[in-house]
Amino acid sequence: MNNKRAFEMEFHWIFILIAGAVILGFFFMMAQKQKTASQERLATNLLTELNSAFVAALQSKGTAQLLNLPTSGIELSCGKTDICDCKYTILGRDKTTGDNIIFGPQKLTDAKATLWTLDWKAPYRATNFLYLTTQQVKYVIVSSDEPIIKQFETKILRDLPTTLKIQTVTNIQEINFGTEHTRVTYLTNPDIQQLTNKAKGKDVSTVYIQPPNNVTFYTRKNNNEAFTPITLPFLSDPQAEQAINDATLYAAIFSNNPHLYKCQMQTAYKKLANVASVIIARAQELQTETDAQGKTQCTYPIDTLQKLKTEAQKAAQGQDTSNTIIQYSQELHNANKVLLTSNCPVLY
Repeated sequence: MNNKRAFEMEFHWIFILIAGAVILGFFFMMAQKQKTASQERLATNLLTELNSAFVAALQSKGTAQLLNLPTSGIELSCGKTDICDCKYTILGRDKTTGDNIIFGPQKLTDAKATLWTLDWKAPYRATNFLYLTTQQVKYVIVSSDEPIIKQFETKILRDLPTTLKIQTVTNIQEINFGTEHTRVTYLTNPDIQQLTNKAKGKDVSTVYIQPPNNVTFYTRKNNNEAFTPITLPFLSDPQAEQAINDATLYAAIFSNNPHLYKCQMQTAYKKLANVASVIIARAQELQTETDAQGKTQCTYPIDTLQKLKTEAQKAAQGQDTSNTIIQYSQELHNANKVLLTSNCPVLY
């Protein structure tokens, strides 16, 4: 009898333990579902707010503004293959960049970010570039006393938003590496081995600006490895008349990932080609009108526009056509000036 009673008591407690575990598991599961749903709502709201900030920034190009960031930060990426899948990620939720051309570090962590906007001209305005960064990134400009390089440095320092942490040096030994990510921009031939030794154990990425049509990114997989160079097309020339503005210069400075830079530039070239189609139609219409009015001095560079469109389309597919894009942009810029001084309707 006692054995039976003991067995019943054990069974009773086992039942209570199992029932309790089931109840606790149920509440734990519900709490996890609620947490997941709450995180998803928060991520969706933050993505919407961020996209609204991008739209607002594009309406006030040329200015910088502060943008609140979630505690988890934002990630920018374009995939890891030649197929560009550009997106930004918050709390594990992705949103494609779409028509927004965004340049910045892969990971942005801070309470606030600087959002800066510039329009890109080559030579007409093709699109707008968005630049994102935070106080967790320090920008170092490595220059020299050469007049052209000094002029280039002055321009960069004048244009960059004042909210950025910037240091200018002529010797890599002058750099004060901290705990933040350091983005080193060389305007003169870099000594990468010296930088590797100096930056050992530090979070550093590097870019070498080589106007008019080359930019070399130096990356590494961890903070103790040597830097690996990747050279990509580039459109900016401090010595030439501004047929092409400096939006791509800052794209290279802000992007610490060459793949992101390349993918976003391919989107920009696609827009350059699309706008060329519009301007070609305008040029053809203006040529017909001015011919009918007997304005023989008005000659519109339709052939050059067609060539620029073709080269931009090639660049959008990943081909390096930077030399010819610079050439045709300069020709169009000069032709537009001639139209202006000849009392003809201009192209753009």
